Amino acid sequence: MARIEADREDLFEEFRSAKVKWEMRIPGFDTEVILGVRRDDRLSVYFGPDPCYHYDAQSRLLRAFANGFLYRTQGSTLARLTRERTPETTTLLRHDLSPVELEEFLQVMTTKISLLSNALNAGSQTLMRSNADEQQLIIVQNRIAEILSSKTLLAPPFPARKT
Repeated sequence: MARIEADREDLFEEFRSAKVKWEMRIPGFDTEVILGVRRDDRLSVYFGPDPCYHYDAQSRLLRAFANGFLYRTQGSTLARLTRERTPETTTLLRHDLSPVELEEFLQVMTTKISLLSNALNAGSQTLMRSNADEQQLIIVQNRIAEILSSKTLLAPPFPARKT
């Protein structure tokens, strides 16, 4: 993990792990939206540098960055990870979201993803850059629809580290 994070200047260019990606303006959002699919079919959606959401190949939330915090799936909830820094180390402090906190987080996420879906379905986005074709964008639109219709919003927990 990087000791110091820097503001991202060009998310589209920095998103090198995506096999296909799009940068677009979406009505209702102040910053460009970046969509990308990695080689293992994980989908990432960046509403600027914050928030961003990362989904597994089954369109379940794996990780997120929102309001300056990192989030990671625990299967039944999300863990909010806060960086605590000293001159020598960086430690991640973990807080598992309560059911109310999880519901609030998912509601905000779903609202943003829903606005994105509506814009894509209406064709009201303005494409800025892409390395993909129209058919690949349709596949991503279907993935976004899966996110919105899924009853299982969270991916299974990451395997525990062996020490």
